[in-house]
Amino acid sequence: MTQNINNYIKDIININGPLSIDKFMQIASSYYYSNFESIGQHSDFITAPEISQMFGEVVAIYLSEIWYRKIAAKFTLVELGPGNATMMSDILRAMRNFKDIYNSISEVALIETSHKLRIVQENTLKKFDDMKINWYQDLDELQGENFIIVANEFFDALPIKQYFLKDNKIYEVVVSLDKEGNFTFGLVNNVSQLIDINKFGNNKLIELSEHRANYVDKISSKISSNNGVSIIIDYGYIESLNKSSLQAVKLHKKVKLFDNIGESDITSLVDFTSLQKGFGKNDIISNITNQSDFLLKYGILERGEVLIKSGASKEKIDFQLTKLISDKEMGSLFKVLVTE
Repeated sequence: MTQNINNYIKDIININGPLSIDKFMQIASSYYYSNFESIGQHSDFITAPEISQMFGEVVAIYLSEIWYRKIAAKFTLVELGPGNATMMSDILRAMRNFKDIYNSISEVALIETSHKLRIVQENTLKKFDDMKINWYQDLDELQGENFIIVANEFFDALPIKQYFLKDNKIYEVVVSLDKEGNFTFGLVNNVSQLIDINKFGNNKLIELSEHRANYVDKISSKISSNNGVSIIIDYGYIESLNKSSLQAVKLHKKVKLFDNIGESDITSLVDFTSLQKGFGKNDIISNITNQSDFLLKYGILERGEVLIKSGASKEKIDFQLTKLISDKEMGSLFKVLVTE
């Protein structure tokens, strides 16, 4: 199958010229998510909800607190890119303990483009047969008011472009072919009117994403005109990296980007400062913290103690806590943006 997708992309390049990185990511990722089991211990990567039920439970505590404080009415619970629906399952299970909140969920809306993942999600959530659960291709399709929007490891998979500053001239980084017909990176003259030298600051390379900016606008339209909030959790940065953050992961290990096209997960670090500026442009205030601080603030240690007292293995809980909050693991690399 890899050879088929390789040849397909090479044909596009041979006919139309080099591919921008965002177009390359779109083609490769669409093929990947349509054909492979991506999330899980025995798949290519694992997300925080798959590591521990505590993650989704703590998110549920945060959402419950903000519901009481800001909404206190019927609402639509939305997740962007729900993966295996593990987090949504944990959120709903935890919210069942707060009947006024649980009974106020008018709809659970899952934004998912992969038919393969949707089948997994339907199976995961079938135990919530008392809940109205619907699937959508895009956030724009949703109607109503009072939205709570959750996105965990969604923005990192959205396509990016890269721009390189050389001799005071801006170039776009593209995917091309070398003389032997192998994939390689190249530079072409920048034709975008949106890029100027001031965007680079002291950097030689920057990553920008119209796809992420568009999704910030979509979220903004749902929570600004209506009474709503959002929480975005992902691995990313606040200060520009000045280097490429593109990566491919297969079987929980980083691999070379062009070695397993269509069979590996391609993502990049999320620029949380850009996300925050996007919300600000739409007159929405947002705050950024790291995953460790967020989970600690909303009681993950206390939740761990409860699970241990209920019979869970202390060794297992301690391992999960380390993965989620240690600075050597996900604790500081992953950021949390919340809108108020």
